[in-house]
Amino acid sequence: MHPAPVSAPWHALVVVTGVATAAVTARSTLPSHRWWGALALAGYTIAAVVALSPARRWWPAVAVGLCGVVPLVVLVVGRSRGWHHVAQSEVDVIETAARRLLHHGTPYVRPADLDPTARATHYSYVPYLPLTAVAGLPRALFGAGPLTDARIWLAAADAVLWSAIWRRATPVTRSALALVAASPLVTLPMAVGGHDVVIGSLVVLGALASAVALGLAAGMTALAWPLVWPFATMGRAWRRTAVVIGVAVVTALPVLVDPPAAWANLVLFPLGRTPARSPADAPSIGRLLASFPGGRAIDLFGIALTVGVVAVGSLVRPAADTSTAARRAAVAIAVLVALMPSSRVGYLLYPVVLWALGWSLSPSATTRSGRPVPPPSRPVGR
Repeated sequence: MHPAPVSAPWHALVVVTGVATAAVTARSTLPSHRWWGALALAGYTIAAVVALSPARRWWPAVAVGLCGVVPLVVLVVGRSRGWHHVAQSEVDVIETAARRLLHHGTPYVRPADLDPTARATHYSYVPYLPLTAVAGLPRALFGAGPLTDARIWLAAADAVLWSAIWRRATPVTRSALALVAASPLVTLPMAVGGHDVVIGSLVVLGALASAVALGLAAGMTALAWPLVWPFATMGRAWRRTAVVIGVAVVTALPVLVDPPAAWANLVLFPLGRTPARSPADAPSIGRLLASFPGGRAIDLFGIALTVGVVAVGSLVRPAADTSTAARRAAVAIAVLVALMPSSRVGYLLYPVVLWALGWSLSPSATTRSGRPVPPPSRPVGR
């Protein structure tokens, strides 16, 4: 992880943000976050020392290891030994989805088919598309244990995806993505949750090289579609578009087993229209609007308008290169995250990583790095 092409102030900002985030999170009421905060505070402090030493080129790798991998191992082992609440709720939800997928052919259950207690509990709802349940299959098949924790398999997917991204990225892109990987936007969810990092990694890999990766990202959550669509339509490479849609549709087939159940889990639950509310309660414009009469309708209109602009705009005037597509996707997802009534701070990973990708592939970034400007990225899949 060589940080040279990105200016020093950005490195300082990431280190300071990491230390500050860890210090605040160490006082969280959530055990998983509190553990991460305590471990990451030491990790980011060591990374800061490395960043000031002759070995400063390695500080992002140190941050990923000490603030992402080490807390992940501690929390996974602790969970296997009976520690309570050392995983974010989505880990349990993914593993529940896997069990349902094995037994019923779909991860979704209608609220009316749940007992009253389960119906009012957010753990009973699966707001992700069926592909996300794959990470929970080891636990569903072989029982509880440190090696069957969904986070272990999500982290393994991250390692494979990052390796593929690294081989295909330019030196400037490597530096920009290394900073994102070293930030709390990646290290925290890697340890306590995990799936957002995989989705972001799939989108980046897809943007650089693979239409299949874009389809897999779109097959994990509906939230990934605004990220994927500008790349899927880039340069009017319609074969690539077909591959993305095809992969996403095939992986989503379990939705058809019980469409009303899927609708309740994928749409009504995130919108707060089920007996249980989503635990995603970060401050957002959508959350504020929902507190006013008629505000929910205005918010839903804003979300629909944003999705429509992305969908139609990418078809009418597709991005000419990867840099442009990444910037468009970053803006789109930033607007959606702000408008969502149930949002999480972790969603900020998406606009940040896409903006970093778009900037790193722009001619201005390449020129400043002292390297020749490459030709615009061509759409893959043609």
